[in-house]
Amino acid sequence: MSFTAIIASLCCILIETVQQLSFALSSKETGGITATSLTASPAPNKVFWLSLGIILHIGVLGSWYWMLTLLPLSLAAPLMGGSYATTTLASQWLLKEQVSLKRWLGVICITLGLMIIWRVQPNG
Repeated sequence: MSFTAIIASLCCILIETVQQLSFALSSKETGGITATSLTASPAPNKVFWLSLGIILHIGVLGSWYWMLTLLPLSLAAPLMGGSYATTTLASQWLLKEQVSLKRWLGVICITLGLMIIWRVQPNG
């Protein structure tokens, strides 16, 4: 895998992680969607985090397209599994969410799988 493909993959995973954090923060800002929150005007922070999440989603699409210009889909799609690991780490660290041992074991399995996939060349 080329250095450019690795950078594209890491960019895509990083942007996806920050996007997920932004959406989570926007939903936590008012405690989620309720019947009354649908008619009330949103809190300024909620609008900020939701807008950032939408902008980052566009960034994910762009970086995904860049990744697909460098790697076959059969390699690029599994590599995006890295965002599951980084999002879990970021949500525990930044959002102070509780992550169970079972989930950490899943993150370790994903990480080991990514290490195997990254070492395999697209033609082999």
